[in-house]
Amino acid sequence: SILESLPSLEVQKMALPGAIAGILWSAGNFCSIYAVLELGEGIGYPAVQASILVSGLWGMLYYKEIRGQAALWWLFWATVTIGGIVMLSAARGW
Repeated sequence: SILESLPSLEVQKMALPGAIAGILWSAGNFCSIYAVLELGEGIGYPAVQASILVSGLWGMLYYKEIRGQAALWWLFWATVTIGGIVMLSAARGW
């Protein structure tokens, strides 16, 4: 049957790493909500969404997922994103 051909879920091995990942995700989510509440939507939300830049850097520098011209385009749009965050911060008077 199809169920017998599937690999084992390895629940015993994956329970602790899965729980740790869930706790970290929940803590990050809580902190992002707190940041938006404290900084306001104009700064907090773009700053929280800038976490995609961190993910992109991990992908480029550690995992070598993006190279060549695609990396240059990523860098260009990352610069645009950072510029937008800086302009929003300046508009608020920081």
